[in-house]
Amino acid sequence: TQPSGTSPSTSRHGPAQGMHSMSASCEAHAARLNSSSYWPLSQAVSSQRDPRRHGVAKITPFVILFDGSSGSSWFASSLDRHSEVFIAGYEPLEWKGHDEYEGWNATGWESTWLSHIWRSVPSSPAEFPQWLDGYMLNTKLDPDIHQSPLTVRTPTAEEVVHARAIGFKVRPATIASNHLAATLKSALSALGGRVVVINRRNRVKQAVSLYRRRVQGKGQFNDAHGAVDASAIRVSELQTLLKRRDEQAKGIECTAKALGAPVLRVEYEDLVADFNKTMRTVLQHLGVDTDVSAMQMVDADGDRSAASRSTAAA
Repeated sequence: TQPSGTSPSTSRHGPAQGMHSMSASCEAHAARLNSSSYWPLSQAVSSQRDPRRHGVAKITPFVILFDGSSGSSWFASSLDRHSEVFIAGYEPLEWKGHDEYEGWNATGWESTWLSHIWRSVPSSPAEFPQWLDGYMLNTKLDPDIHQSPLTVRTPTAEEVVHARAIGFKVRPATIASNHLAATLKSALSALGGRVVVINRRNRVKQAVSLYRRRVQGKGQFNDAHGAVDASAIRVSELQTLLKRRDEQAKGIECTAKALGAPVLRVEYEDLVADFNKTMRTVLQHLGVDTDVSAMQMVDADGDRSAASRSTAAA
């Protein structure tokens, strides 16, 4: 993990070279983010209550910026097992092949949905059914409509009422194409939100993993047994993927900067090397209890934890 304000480019190549390169590349990205008008969160649903004005615990909204094959799904599902963290569905702002999740079709209702999940958080189980109705207006989150291997399930009153941090995964490209930058920036600013960036240091492995999943159908979402089989990839295809990875990494960093909230950078290799230490840093960043015991994939005796079994079943 790296603290806010530190990037791989500054830590490895020196501040002058790294920051100049990132600043130049972010100018074009910022132009895309600011190319259209937006629906600020405060205007989307102005009547929604602010949890801080109603005597309930403050909710920390957060977004996880990611790119494919970076370990983001494992990371998000692990966070979802924490009693004070609620992951609001699996990539809830994008759904390929559904027009209502693309461009201006998505801008208005997604801003309204964001306002609902972050500003109308129930303070008691009695308030939960009304909150759930608004949550399910995002039809991708209905498990009867969209089947996902991860966090598409009906949340319980207990996990939402007790949550102190609510967030989700989102690609920078979705934020830009659906005109959500100002909405997210205003929400994170008004409610003391956070940004988490998840990526991999080893760009070659990330590119190969993405190729295997999308082209060959091998990976955790496809054929679990085939995930360990060897693959052949042309050098030219690998070069294209590596270039794409670099572009995506720049987009993530520029989006994180544009959102203006405190940023924590997490790398997949650190999760693998020391899951507990890395996750404690993440939980501290989100302002929740740093106990990671429920997030672990196994119990102390080596068996899969109850939380892990529940997540797998969902």
